[in-house]
Amino acid sequence: MIAAIKRVDLVIVKAGKVYSADLDSPSCLKLLIVPDVIEEKYSSLTIDGSYNDFILFTTTCKLILWSKFSGDYQVVSRAPERILQSSVAVSFLISGFGYDPVSDDYKVAEIMCFYDKVDLRGQCTIKIFTFRRNRRTQRRYQRRIRPFPYYIYDRRYITRQAVLVGSALHWVAYRDCNGRTPPFVIAFDLTTEEFYEIELPEKTRATVVGAFEGCLTVTHPKDEVVDIWVMKEYMVMASWTHQFRISILDKSNGSLINPYHYMKPLAASSRNGNKILFQSGRGLLWYDPENDKLDFVDNSCPQLSIALCSWPTG
Repeated sequence: MIAAIKRVDLVIVKAGKVYSADLDSPSCLKLLIVPDVIEEKYSSLTIDGSYNDFILFTTTCKLILWSKFSGDYQVVSRAPERILQSSVAVSFLISGFGYDPVSDDYKVAEIMCFYDKVDLRGQCTIKIFTFRRNRRTQRRYQRRIRPFPYYIYDRRYITRQAVLVGSALHWVAYRDCNGRTPPFVIAFDLTTEEFYEIELPEKTRATVVGAFEGCLTVTHPKDEVVDIWVMKEYMVMASWTHQFRISILDKSNGSLINPYHYMKPLAASSRNGNKILFQSGRGLLWYDPENDKLDFVDNSCPQLSIALCSWPTG
């Protein structure tokens, strides 16, 4: 049997509007016609994950699962959480989206993190929102996990956005509130709804977790370079492979380009030679591994919210 060829596009939220772009031409944005509920005025719209052609949009009080291929969508209302930011406490939300093949459900894992800066203690609550293929059986439930032995305190979009590999969501986490302990990767199994840890390569301090060609990746900044490690075989420690070493030294003035510490590969281009499309803290960029060269993508900016979307073409 010949495997179906998949079309892969980028879906991007920029300034509250939803666009698509060809993977090989990410600067050519095309405005998408989406349901009004996605682009409600005055809502804070982001993309919190994708699976094949399904994209999870979040606003202040709604979760919207939308199929780019069919145009169908489902909406789940959620009560807005109280977000704190003070000298003594901070709280924020992180979310992830994926598919559970056992229950045939699309699931959203939403974690509310609260940290006491005085006592240096944390507490997290996890909510699971479920979208079934048959809308009439749509359900939602909530489960609390106490104690939550991890800290996910980096609120950059690129670090708080969960990464889906297989049927598990992944984040970079720490064992203390200050990030003084070595970082590691935690995973949330969408079938068992349990957390587990993934060991990193020796002497690797990850800043970002990602997915590249179906494999888990971690980003490790070191002096004037950023190393990208790829786990070729999931949950096999020996399969971690050093894939890229990228120079982040600005040759014009000799300074480091610090936002590049927060970067992850998205996909390889099929028409731009061997270039790799990266998402970074400063927007999208192309990386040419043969010449160790980074170039910004036109129309890109740090405020982009991004997902890959794919479906069979035949």
